[in-house]
Amino acid sequence: MSEHSFLSADRTRVAILANPKAGSGKRARIVEQLAYALKHRGFHPVVCWERERLSDELARDDQWRCAVAAGGDGT
Repeated sequence: MSEHSFLSADRTRVAILANPKAGSGKRARIVEQLAYALKHRGFHPVVCWERERLSDELARDDQWRCAVAAGGDGT
């Protein structure tokens, strides 16, 4: 794997780790809006409200573009 292969255009999956305490109301809507915006830009977002699910998702394949933290406290 080359030094820059992680930026390959075919890596479109984006993991979003969201704070479960921010799982309702306005904060949850912001996370969903982020996922929606990514989807409409050609990415495939996966919102994870639990770290364990994030670990499981990341282990499935190597087509991840990046992981994003959405903490609900300004993260």
